[in-house]
Amino acid sequence: MKFINFIKKSNMKRIVFSLLLVTLFSIGNAQDFSLKLKPKAGSQVTYTMTVEGKTTQSMMGQEMTMNTNSSGSQEVSFTKVNSDGSIIFTEKSVVDFVKISSAAMDTTMNPGEKGIENYAVTVDKLGNVLSKKSLKTDDNPSGMGGMMGASSGLSAFIIIPDGKIKVGDSWTTDRTDTIEFMGGKVVNTTTAEYTLVGQVKKGSTKCLEFKTIANISSEGSTSMQGMDFQIEGTGKIAGTVWVESKTGVIYEEESSNNTQLTLALSGPQSMTIPMVQEMKVRRVRK
Repeated sequence: MKFINFIKKSNMKRIVFSLLLVTLFSIGNAQDFSLKLKPKAGSQVTYTMTVEGKTTQSMMGQEMTMNTNSSGSQEVSFTKVNSDGSIIFTEKSVVDFVKISSAAMDTTMNPGEKGIENYAVTVDKLGNVLSKKSLKTDDNPSGMGGMMGASSGLSAFIIIPDGKIKVGDSWTTDRTDTIEFMGGKVVNTTTAEYTLVGQVKKGSTKCLEFKTIANISSEGSTSMQGMDFQIEGTGKIAGTVWVESKTGVIYEEESSNNTQLTLALSGPQSMTIPMVQEMKVRRVRK
């Protein structure tokens, strides 16, 4: 009996020792990733974009719901990669159609020229936006293209940390976007936390997968049906983004957005309209 107990204890020690070795080996070999933004000058990537939305607004004691479904594309052309790591590129967002469904109507719109936005962008080596300029040459106000582009991130890159990262690492970024919409402007301020999940393959492309959680605040003004509105709101975004390991360019992303907005009409006829917007956004490289 004592001999059997001795054998059991010896086996248990071997198991514990083996597990300890495996743990130490895993810790000592935790893979580091050095993510850098390095697209090739003259190259181009194209994305398909879809946005599914639901807007609920309360006005004069009544609640109205509108569902939207839109589809489009985004073309990113990398013009120049500077010696300091900064990158110059253009982003062209196109809305093909928008379907609107509500108790009052069901309709499909093809926005045409008003669904196109084109920007020249410069970012530093970490993806921080240094400048962004509209390339529109007409006098038409920006419209659905700008809104759809902003919903999908309107960028070829996420903001990355300076140095190596490993699975489980997180960092926080701050970003401000100005969206021209229906004759007005809305400023979105976003604070996002990225967490590295690991390396995966999308088809034959090696990508790093990141989970992201973000808080967003909006402020600005716009006009609808001849009336001027002030806009304020806050919201949360949760999603996943896959970044090509070789170039640092976004390969695919998907997110869910829930925003609480208030539209305030001032003047002879004053009113406040609370709104809740829910959106699901997907962008994937062709």
